Amino acid sequence: TASSEIYAVGVVGSVNVNKIQEFCEPEDANLSRADLSSADLSSAKLGGADLSNANLGYANLGSANLSSADLSSAKLGGADLSGADLGSAKLRSAYLRGANLNSANLSGADLSGADLRDANLGGANLGGANLTWVRADSSNPGTTCPNQNDGVLRVTTAGFDFWE
Repeated sequence: TASSEIYAVGVVGSVNVNKIQEFCEPEDANLSRADLSSADLSSAKLGGADLSNANLGYANLGSANLSSADLSSAKLGGADLSGADLGSAKLRSAYLRGANLNSANLSGADLSGADLRDANLGGANLGGANLTWVRADSSNPGTTCPNQNDGVLRVTTAGFDFWE
């Protein structure tokens, strides 16, 4: 029987998620500290996976299921997470600078201490997300994100402002 413990330390470059799925269901997989930079993981089913400290810089995670995944301290700079499901994900201290989170589901996600500078959060669902100590001073003030506490979240040069 296949184990859900995938250890991918030292994986470099392009990773084919179909190859991972040949060995096991990637949900709940251990990909902690893996180098998946620039990988095409679009539509991947990685719900509950441990991706803590992983390098996912410039990876394509568009429409991926990352619900309840642990992405604590992950490097996601420049990654495409458009339409991804990150509901209840742990993104504590994650580096998301310049990431595309357009229309992503971040409801209930823990983004405490995350770096969201210059990230695209247009249309993202941030309902119930933990935004404590988030770094979000943006070079494009006025970026708005609906669904935060039934109001609008605006990224400004001073950080987050909540508007009813």
